[in-house]
Amino acid sequence: MKFKVQPLLDAYSRILGVGGLALLLTVLAVDSRWIAHPVSFTLLVSAIFALRMVPVRLSKYSYLTQSAIPTLVGAVCIGPASVVAAIWIGVAGADVFGLRKQPSAGFINAGREVIGFLAAFGPYAAILALTGLALIPFALDVLPVPAYVAYARALGIAPATAESQRLGALPQHFADRHGWRELAESVARAQRSLTPEERAHAIVFSQNYGEAAAIERFGRELGLPPSYSGHNSFWLWGPPPESAAVVLIVGGRESDHRRVFGEVTLVEMHAHPLAMPYETDLPIFVCRKRKVSMAEAWPRSRHFI
Repeated sequence: MKFKVQPLLDAYSRILGVGGLALLLTVLAVDSRWIAHPVSFTLLVSAIFALRMVPVRLSKYSYLTQSAIPTLVGAVCIGPASVVAAIWIGVAGADVFGLRKQPSAGFINAGREVIGFLAAFGPYAAILALTGLALIPFALDVLPVPAYVAYARALGIAPATAESQRLGALPQHFADRHGWRELAESVARAQRSLTPEERAHAIVFSQNYGEAAAIERFGRELGLPPSYSGHNSFWLWGPPPESAAVVLIVGGRESDHRRVFGEVTLVEMHAHPLAMPYETDLPIFVCRKRKVSMAEAWPRSRHFI
């Protein structure tokens, strides 16, 4: 019994050529982002063409090309659609016009390289997608806080911050979303200790722009006075008017406030279990009998960090 190998090889070659071209056209139809990278695409085709032209001979029947290098770079930088098109054009062009192979050989080799790339990129993309799904709760607020804390602990991921600050149960980018309205409500409760005349000539001063912005954002509906802070660019919105006889101060030390005011009274404490630790257990003072003018006090409050 004789088995004819040549028809099998011919069929295999046709499958590589036609299958690779079909996969190429399918990818280009599904993912049109390759159109947005004409310069990168041209450089990728040129690199594949050039490296395909200088193969490293391993034996009489085998050789090695370095075209995988730009292929890997392209897959990471501009996506698979651009890469499969560049592979097909670069390999076919180098084989036919550079290495002087038969057009059918260039067609088959280009299809084979496209199939090989997609066979490797598919599992990579699947793994990337699965790991990306697992990490979504650490970037987007998609889980309730108790579920997030339990999930992070199960994966062994501790809360993190880009600043040198103590952390609570949440990383800073989540913790900074909590407690702002409650802070404004705490200041509103402190304001109720003022007489109607004092409220008409009061302001709120906070230690940082986050607290000051919370008062600005939620204070209007709570009837709070204007919000000020010496922190970073929020300082540029000052100084407060000289008519501000009473200042509600959020945070800071009582001893520091007494340098500017003759009467400092602690009237409220703000706390929130999910906020950053330095944004909870905040004292709120009512300060009266200012010792210096606002024009003199305001430059002292400025701090840029």
